[in-house]
Amino acid sequence: MADDESGGAPSGRDDDEYNLDRYTRKQKDDHAAAVSQLRDGQKTGCWSWWILPTPPFMRNGQRVGSGLNQKYELCDDKEGLAYLRFRRLRANYIEVCEAMTASLEAGIAPRRLLGIDVPRAVASVKYFVHLAATADDKDLHAACQRCLKLLEAPASRPPPSNKRKVDALPAHGAADSDSCEHKSNGEGER
Repeated sequence: MADDESGGAPSGRDDDEYNLDRYTRKQKDDHAAAVSQLRDGQKTGCWSWWILPTPPFMRNGQRVGSGLNQKYELCDDKEGLAYLRFRRLRANYIEVCEAMTASLEAGIAPRRLLGIDVPRAVASVKYFVHLAATADDKDLHAACQRCLKLLEAPASRPPPSNKRKVDALPAHGAADSDSCEHKSNGEGER
């Protein structure tokens, strides 16, 4: 990660329409630890909201999830694409995907690697596959697709590099929302 206080190189603009600095502030403290834990084969920290952002979780047309989940969701594709352009967030996301992929390819089961955050990781990586396709970002798309294939590997099929059983993943739906409270309103973070 870069050296400046917010976790990445300056964006070159003073505005942050989507308050994306909420991610860089948290990633400054947690990105390196998250990558290290994922490479070591087991997530042990509480960082998934700002390391693996998702679109809003929806149930029956209503946003659901904790306050932290709602604070760190990517409200829509415009915000998601802005995330990819903001400071080091794109590079950090690719690094996280590559760390997950390396452990999964080494035979670590998704449940062992991510614990209760497997559904969040799947929802996040699926959304970033979509964003990468929208942005025509081949590198991000390839990193996400490779990771997603391993995260979603059926329990009956071992990962390509190992014969260990991979846990099946529960289905989890995520959809876009019309309102997000974390957009910048000129008054700082809400």
